[in-house]
Amino acid sequence: MRYSITIFVLLFVLAISCTKKEKEITYNPAYEYPIAAFTYSGNDGPAPVTIQFANYSETIHIDSVRYLWVFGEGGEQSTDKNPTHTFYNTTINDKNVLVKLTVFDLISDLSQTKSQNIVIANQ
Repeated sequence: MRYSITIFVLLFVLAISCTKKEKEITYNPAYEYPIAAFTYSGNDGPAPVTIQFANYSETIHIDSVRYLWVFGEGGEQSTDKNPTHTFYNTTINDKNVLVKLTVFDLISDLSQTKSQNIVIANQ
């Protein structure tokens, strides 16, 4: 009889502890990086070609964000949200240009960079 009481008490304690809610973890988006994303259009002919960039980045704090675009290695830069840029290619071959967009969240000090290779046709 003593074992049955002990087992009953143990099961009762286990049942109570299993029904307790665990402490909920609150989601804090301030700890997530911004997401850098872009597309482009206008690269449909030989150089020189002016390309329009469309920024689809997602940020934590919309009012405190900064963008930095780099158009090719050692290339020109822009801080516009949706810049246009003219690319030149004076070679006889197509030219690969690496375009980078870095999105900075100025409140959280977090950033993310997206790079995309763009082929600029020769003249």
